Amino acid sequence: MNYYYQAYGYNISSEIEIIEMIKGGDGKDISISHGKVPDDISNPLVKGKTFQISKNEALITITEVAKFHVSDGKIIVINKSIKSTDEEVKLFLLGVVFGTLLHQRNELLLHANVIQYKEKAILFAGNSGTGKSTLTALLIKNGFKFVSDDIALVKYKGKNPIVYPGLPRLKLHIDSVENLNIDKDKIVQLRKGHKKFNVPVSEHFFNEALPVQKIYIIEPANNLQFSINNIEGFQKFNYIFDYMYLKFYTSFIWDQRVLFNLQSQLASNSKLAVIKNPQNWDKNTVALKKLLSDIEKQNK
Repeated sequence: MNYYYQAYGYNISSEIEIIEMIKGGDGKDISISHGKVPDDISNPLVKGKTFQISKNEALITITEVAKFHVSDGKIIVINKSIKSTDEEVKLFLLGVVFGTLLHQRNELLLHANVIQYKEKAILFAGNSGTGKSTLTALLIKNGFKFVSDDIALVKYKGKNPIVYPGLPRLKLHIDSVENLNIDKDKIVQLRKGHKKFNVPVSEHFFNEALPVQKIYIIEPANNLQFSINNIEGFQKFNYIFDYMYLKFYTSFIWDQRVLFNLQSQLASNSKLAVIKNPQNWDKNTVALKKLLSDIEKQNK
């Protein structure tokens, strides 16, 4: 039996039930299945203990979870470990594995969460642990619609960048779940021994592509002062490059001219600012109010 889903603008056929995805489509673009995977790939450009990567093929091993074979930007084959749970497999499938497939398709990916505000996309980019998902959950509580968690796929309509919807779920640390008073009966632990949980947000999901209004880069603060600083010129390009999702793939499987053009187009046709936030978002109401004010300014 196959299940049919849609995510990031693609139609997906899967032997695995993935409740985190939106049902629909004809499955013509991407196939996900269980099966045997090779021990090696042909002519890898880079090879490590847990991965092998060529331009159109990747082998990813997650110890005691699964081996994933990703090829041609179309096919994912999973050899699941008997020691792993379905949630553990999906944690990596919907993150690094799916990100690998999208890079094979030369899709521009930012390590960012996306919310919808007045028919525009607002992106919050940052490294893991900077509070992207906690901030997103707070914005949902303030009436914003949710578009994507962790991966922002950017395409273009003419010169204008647009973001495609991802999955209607957030990955939140248990501390954020408790601080935000999220119903624990609705969350699912992502991995044994870890404190991150899948939080469904289907009722707040905006399932349409949106033009990019502004990109906020969230960085740690070295002092106690919250700040939002708008960035101009070539610095915008540098930030966009720095916060690519799975950035190391850009060195191996991308045509550098194509990548440069896509990143330059995003830098030229979107606003960008750097946020310095010294505290957790759910404990800093002043910072949240200042951010909401800045978002509101973009639409005046």
